Amino acid sequence: MIHTDIQRHAPGRIHAGLALAAVSAALLVGCEGSGSPTAPNLNPTPATSAEIAGAWTGKFDPADPVDCDGNTPAQASFTRDGESVIGTLSATENGCGFMSVTFQGTLQGNALAGTVIGDRFKNGQARGTLSGATLEINLTSSCPGALCVPGGQLHLHR
Repeated sequence: MIHTDIQRHAPGRIHAGLALAAVSAALLVGCEGSGSPTAPNLNPTPATSAEIAGAWTGKFDPADPVDCDGNTPAQASFTRDGESVIGTLSATENGCGFMSVTFQGTLQGNALAGTVIGDRFKNGQARGTLSGATLEINLTSSCPGALCVPGGQLHLHR
């Protein structure tokens, strides 16, 4: 009698209540084993980023395609300590190549930035992007004339 009384006075509430109970049960089963559904994850998985340390090979395209050969063999090697990166860059001597110049800079996320010193680089700058097994570095030099490396693009890979 009580049941029919409730059905007569609030039939929609019974159906809504049953639906709410079914949804709540489904959510609890779905969260089983994951702790509280509102608890923060205190041990998040760190974002993976490509590693720059180690040896790289590829090609160098100088900024002066008229006086310099393009697409020449190039190599680089880097070590990394936190954001700090130190390395050695080389490109086949072809009038605009360079041997064993020193890179010093930082890697923040996938952005590489620093200075290049040695060989015929004067006030050399390097800006690059690391993307998995590919490293693109733009080199600039503020030294004019034939005795300087005009800069260019290193296209490196693993």
